[in-house]
Amino acid sequence: MSRRLTLLGATGSVGSSAADVISFSPDSFEVHAVTAHSNGAKLAATARRLRARRAVVVDEKSLATLRDDLFGSGIVATAGDAAMEEAAAEVAAEAQAEGTADTAPAQAAPPSATRIGGRG
Repeated sequence: MSRRLTLLGATGSVGSSAADVISFSPDSFEVHAVTAHSNGAKLAATARRLRARRAVVVDEKSLATLRDDLFGSGIVATAGDAAMEEAAAEVAAEAQAEGTADTAPAQAAPPSATRIGGRG
């Protein structure tokens, strides 16, 4: 059985490392979404590599590049803070509805928490 996940910050150093781990075991993971702040081109490449269903970029100016680079892939491209929050919450909500995961960490995060780490 594969684990469903959303990879937040997929174009950063930690996110890129996580994407590498996921790509080594593609049958072990179902990538619901990948997200990034503004690097639409790198996010599109990551989404394709991980066979994500959705790619979300916070910076709406980057959406055109993301859409262009995902053309023909079937991967949905969206942008903005609301799209990011939705992508982050969807997998947890699905797992909770199915009773297949402990979603306490996801529920504890404030909806506006789009940055994780030391940068403010």
